[in-house]
Amino acid sequence: MTNLLDMDSITVACANSEKAGSSVSEAQQMDQNRVGIRTLRVSPSGKHLASGDRMGVLRIHDVESMDEILNVQAHDSEILCLEFSKPETGLQLLATASRDRLIHVLDAAREYSLVQTLDEHSSSITAVRFAANEGKVWMISCGADKSVYFRTAQQMGEGLEFTRRHHVVRKTTLYDMDVEPTRKYAAVGCQDRKIRIFNIGNGKQKKVYKGSQGEDGTVIKVQIDPSGLYIATSCSDKNVSIFDFFSGECVATMFGHSEIVTGLKFSNDCRHLITVSGDSCIFVWRLSPELTIRMRQRLADLRPLSTIPNSLSASEPKAVKL
Repeated sequence: MTNLLDMDSITVACANSEKAGSSVSEAQQMDQNRVGIRTLRVSPSGKHLASGDRMGVLRIHDVESMDEILNVQAHDSEILCLEFSKPETGLQLLATASRDRLIHVLDAAREYSLVQTLDEHSSSITAVRFAANEGKVWMISCGADKSVYFRTAQQMGEGLEFTRRHHVVRKTTLYDMDVEPTRKYAAVGCQDRKIRIFNIGNGKQKKVYKGSQGEDGTVIKVQIDPSGLYIATSCSDKNVSIFDFFSGECVATMFGHSEIVTGLKFSNDCRHLITVSGDSCIFVWRLSPELTIRMRQRLADLRPLSTIPNSLSASEPKAVKL
């Protein structure tokens, strides 16, 4: 597999570009501006590093040796999101989503062969997440078309296929999404500075609250802590906030980056929040001891549940086994 794109459409696009009279120097300048990694993801096993660039190229590297395992022109525009399926799903999948409105699902257990291509979104796709819930494997995606799609995995002949279960439309662009540890709810960061919480099982909106303390800007990124008690957000006003996931109460606000924060991550020990920004800086924020204690207590309460495999329903025991 060297190319996931329709070569006829690429040829037409190139021909149109020539007719438009674009010079070689202009084309080279455009390519230089578009070169660069857009998104990264490490596989759950920690063995593979997936990267998507602004030209739509997907690369897979071996983390230990950094040898390139795969190099494929997956999309005709920049790759905005990569997501590996979690171990509890019983699958080894990689989803790639792009500004070209397509989602490719690849089988990581079979040399990243193509499983399915989804084209339901009508605009850029900003986030894709997998979740195992109530005996089903879900794939949730959101995008600039203001839509959230909820799909479940089903066995179709000898292959696997994700079919749509719910489709939700809101009045604002959806920029990022995360799934809480019990895998019952998905939190979406929106252009109107709100966080919307959706029930994954039925696709209904459960709650909505402010995702930024300011009156300007847009919620760019959201990240739920390992216990599911808190959600961190980054806003285009360069500030970072932490909210109580259930009540929406703001428990902390941080500022210091000189550009937009493009990534957030809670540490596994629940003691720090790590942020990365367009200012080329990585900040490590020390969380309040009170927050750390609460998160660790919730993790202890959830641990018995996390040790029990998320079994599949009797009617679909092989639907998500590759």
